[in-house]
Amino acid sequence: MIHINFNIRNPWSSRWDRGRVWSGSLTQHKFWELQAMKTADVIDFAFAFTIRQDHAGLDMSLGLLGFALRFNVYDHRHWNTDVNAWENHKE
Repeated sequence: MIHINFNIRNPWSSRWDRGRVWSGSLTQHKFWELQAMKTADVIDFAFAFTIRQDHAGLDMSLGLLGFALRFNVYDHRHWNTDVNAWENHKE
């Protein structure tokens, strides 16, 4: 897993609004999300890339002066550490 995060938050603000969310599927198990939101962050940067864990994928966010965008591409399945494979559930 790679995780990089830098954040400066306004300590006198409790501003939070989830804003709008757009999402869709890429394949049978891969999905994407884009979220525009209002936050208390002055500056926010986050990057995460994960494999072999629940909902593994790419997660990035960028925020400036109280407005932020978050983009996420992930696998909706759960990782089974006992057999080192994705769990299979009949839907």
